[in-house]
Amino acid sequence: YHLNYYHGVSALTGRPFPAPLASRVAAGAGGRGRQQGLCGVCGEWVFTDSSRKVAINVPQIYWWKHIQACTK
Repeated sequence: YHLNYYHGVSALTGRPFPAPLASRVAAGAGGRGRQQGLCGVCGEWVFTDSSRKVAINVPQIYWWKHIQACTK
């Protein structure tokens, strides 16, 4: 858990998770743009930030959770 969600390292391979192929800002609620990343495994645009306006200790956690689930 710690390696996956605090360091972005796959527990299965011991290697860092791949970065998104591309990134973009999508329109969000209240006119606030939200970051998205293009997954190289499933080809979907995934939100890479929180929908709430709070400070996040590990901002990449949203991407890492997606890519971990996508590469199983």
